[in-house]
Amino acid sequence: MQKNRILVVDKDYNGLLSLREALSKAGYHIMTALDIETAEKLMRVTEFDYIILGLNQLEKISKKDIDSAKFPKHKKSELK
Repeated sequence: MQKNRILVVDKDYNGLLSLREALSKAGYHIMTALDIETAEKLMRVTEFDYIILGLNQLEKISKKDIDSAKFPKHKKSELK
């Protein structure tokens, strides 16, 4: 079974690397972005199960950005 694909967005480069390393060691597929613009580009071409945003990024992302993000559709049997 493939682990979840996660996008982590934060302007703190060292924190981003630490989180990526920890989640990767746990078997997750991680992509990172230092800013919302890069995150938006990644969200247009890649499906993510989760997006982790640094607190400083929340004010920069709009509802439209979230609505246009590609999230995989799970079957009910996969969610149990």
